Amino acid sequence: MCFSPRNLFCALVAGLLFSAVASAEVNDPQPPECTPEMLDINLLTQAESAPGSNGHLVAVELRNRSQKSCLLIWLGIRFPPDDDYDQTGNPSTPDPSPTALAFKQKSNHLEAGETVHFLLAWSSMPLTTDGIVMNDCATRDTMTLSWTNPGPQKPLLEVRHLEMQACGEVYRSGYRLGPYVAGELVGKEWLERRQLKPSDLSEQTVSEPQEMTATPLPAVNLRTLFDTEYLPGTFESGYSGYFDLFLKAPSPAFSNCLFESLRKREADGHTVIYLNHCQNRGPGPGPAVREMRLLVSNFGLRPEKTGRVEYEATSEVQSNGGVALARSQVELSIRDPKQPMLPAIDTSSPGCLASQLKLSPPVELGSHWAQPRTPPPSGEEWHDGKVFEVTNVSSETCMLGGVPQLRFLHPPEVTTGFLSLPVCHNCGTPLFKPRESRWIDLKPNDSAHFMVARTVFDPGYWFLCTVLGGLEMTLAGDQQPIHLPFDAISCGPQVRVSAWRAGRYDGDPMNTLYDRQQKDRLEKHAAATGPLPKKCAESVSTDTGRPVMFPSQEPLTWGISSKPTRYGEPLPVLLWLDNPTDKPQPVWTCSSIDGFWIAGIDVFDSAGHRVLSLNEEKQRKAGGPVVEMLAGCGRNFPIDIPAHTCAHTDFSSLAYDFSRDLRNYFDLSPGQYFIVPGERTRDGKHVVRTLPDPQIGLAITVQEP
Repeated sequence: MCFSPRNLFCALVAGLLFSAVASAEVNDPQPPECTPEMLDINLLTQAESAPGSNGHLVAVELRNRSQKSCLLIWLGIRFPPDDDYDQTGNPSTPDPSPTALAFKQKSNHLEAGETVHFLLAWSSMPLTTDGIVMNDCATRDTMTLSWTNPGPQKPLLEVRHLEMQACGEVYRSGYRLGPYVAGELVGKEWLERRQLKPSDLSEQTVSEPQEMTATPLPAVNLRTLFDTEYLPGTFESGYSGYFDLFLKAPSPAFSNCLFESLRKREADGHTVIYLNHCQNRGPGPGPAVREMRLLVSNFGLRPEKTGRVEYEATSEVQSNGGVALARSQVELSIRDPKQPMLPAIDTSSPGCLASQLKLSPPVELGSHWAQPRTPPPSGEEWHDGKVFEVTNVSSETCMLGGVPQLRFLHPPEVTTGFLSLPVCHNCGTPLFKPRESRWIDLKPNDSAHFMVARTVFDPGYWFLCTVLGGLEMTLAGDQQPIHLPFDAISCGPQVRVSAWRAGRYDGDPMNTLYDRQQKDRLEKHAAATGPLPKKCAESVSTDTGRPVMFPSQEPLTWGISSKPTRYGEPLPVLLWLDNPTDKPQPVWTCSSIDGFWIAGIDVFDSAGHRVLSLNEEKQRKAGGPVVEMLAGCGRNFPIDIPAHTCAHTDFSSLAYDFSRDLRNYFDLSPGQYFIVPGERTRDGKHVVRTLPDPQIGLAITVQEP
């Protein structure tokens, strides 16, 4: 292996490596500060149908949705664009409520799954003193909550369309343990100054639906047409970032106001809430069931980042002769249209050309191809697709992989729907489940296939449908298109296309047999890694993962562990160092540990191709020789591993010397990979090879966003 300072090449690398990040403590008794990713934040507002009052109150709830406790620091409130400082309360001001004292006794530690809240109250009426009106009122349309840490930062919460008229100072409570309960204590002095009574506030605030009534509320349904959407791309790509939400509210309280608020929570935890102050509300209740199309861009709620995004609608519905609030949520995956579908690999095989491939007659999936331009009956949704298979009829091996590049052909009569239909890359449908996107060595007479699926909605959604005249597939580096028959109606802003799959079509579109084979393969791989050293096995947990130990001739045995992660998120790999000897063993931070991460590991994709490092990609694009790292080593000191100890960090702590984000070394697209001991020649070059199966190494998974 190449992380030993006694190895000539490693000694050379050690003199050139640089690491500027300081070492972190492996164990820290103080929990980390809460981050946006750890928190779920929501706003409990007044019901629009409540009787009028000069007093107003909202409750902000924060729930720790992570699996570990954290320290909740003070959140500052701003009212853009004018206010540049927090005018609402002070963290040092005591809050006498029992729930505030309870959270203070916990030292502001927010446990996993625990909820806290705080109150904001204001008056919309200016005070009158001796006949003089003290008009110190201001109208606020936006409110933000941000950490009070110094430096620029994105708000944790942004509330839009607030329509808040506040006269004088705004009351703010401290953090209070537990969810909000109607009628909570508001500062007596503040109420007296604003000439308000507690009833002016407590009767106005609506709590969670289950706390208001024991009777189940009508089910409100918030949905999307597809569970995967894309961020905006170029105009030519067709990825506009446009999509709709559809809200169905049985027994709405008002015919023209189906929701009170709409909330978006990004994958990084940042949240935006749009308050819907409906004007000219319809007199009396609306129809029994009604669906509203919500254009998220009109509310400023389009996703800004990849990953899972959550939307939540709060609606006023009829219940027991009165009005109650009901909520509905939907979650979808957001991807970047520029997201790579394949890693860069070490190969000399060229990409396939159209002239090398023979197209077989397509296989039809679904049962509606007899009338491909006919919409389904009202209330139905159709899914149909085709399997396209090609065979390498040349005498040379070529490469296929990822999702085919398709162009959709439109006949002249198209007048509705979308001008350009983007592809949902390797997205599942009721017709097929996605398989891993990977490189395929297409040898002579070998075949590969992929699937294309359309969705057709009933005539009520005609404005979302487009008539396709067929498909044209082009291969990278080849201008000759391959025509694919696909004359049909397709609804919604995307057509779903699978990744290339090796072999002839196997009649297993839902991966029933394929998943079982992959499970068996990984189990055999895990069995081949062998048992763990005793001290390492004793400390394995869900927060460490199970390591794979590499063969070593040194006193220390080196190993690594990881956990599944989504593309675009940190990809942590933990270092394990087992010392079975009777005395401490030193390991050097730069010459040994950094050398291990740079030159001690290789990464292979699931098809056995070695993945190029970021440095290799850069050097090959530049056309020059590959050099491992050319930088000075300014941080090199020994860390003693005690006798009979297995030293490591965990995913909660991620101490620098014992962990790395693998994205700093490799660009890994979604898929399955194996990390194995690195092999180099005497001059430091990679040993070109493919991965044997099974192979002693760590299996890691990069999931779709």
